[in-house]
Amino acid sequence: MQRVVLLSLVVLLAASLAGAQESAVSGQLVTAAGEGLDGVTVELLAAEGGQPVGAALQTGTTGARGFWAFSGVPVGEYVVQAVIEGAVAGIPVSVGAAAVTGVVLTAPTAAAIATAAGAAAGTAAGAAAGGAAAAGAA
Repeated sequence: MQRVVLLSLVVLLAASLAGAQESAVSGQLVTAAGEGLDGVTVELLAAEGGQPVGAALQTGTTGARGFWAFSGVPVGEYVVQAVIEGAVAGIPVSVGAAAVTGVVLTAPTAAAIATAAGAAAGTAAGAAAGGAAAAGAA
């Protein structure tokens, strides 16, 4: 009887450990021309249907030639994204028991960065104009 109980506990422990698997995700951030970008923030976000959900779970910075890595990543669906001057580029990643390597994330284009910077400047200018109008009305 004691052997059956002990064996059952071992099986349950093994099953729970198997369900709590973690892995790693790594890759490179490159330009459209394939050049690695160093010093750029890369984020790992949970995903549903290939779209990011919520805040970043892990954040890192690309190293030499644009390489990045996240460890201790539970099995699941994620998006790895880079944000450069307000422009975002991301790629969906499915993490299983084996490490996911060689993920190539292409950085936002210069046009996307310019558009994001222009939108941010427009928002700031609009807020400043609204503040000035409110001050003039007072």
